[in-house]
Amino acid sequence: MPYDALCTAPIYHGFACAVAWRQLIHRRQLYLYSGTIRHDLVSKAVRNSTTEIIYAVPFTFKMLSEEKDSLDALRSVKICCYSGAPCPLEVGDMLVANG
Repeated sequence: MPYDALCTAPIYHGFACAVAWRQLIHRRQLYLYSGTIRHDLVSKAVRNSTTEIIYAVPFTFKMLSEEKDSLDALRSVKICCYSGAPCPLEVGDMLVANG
């Protein structure tokens, strides 16, 4: 997709590897988040980058949906894309309900 992206999955994971190639083909920025997955750190990474799409596992989106500052960070991007596990309906519903 032709958007700058933040990926929280490790690059050796098949999904993250596909994301890296996609960003390379589209010549867009890819921010690889390799730290401990904490809502405040992921939110800070989103705010301090040109991220337009976030790639993460559903657990990360669940964690981000539980904090106001993290919801604000999610609202600032165009797309939230998950992989690695099915996204629980309650997480998806909460994200949609909160914008």
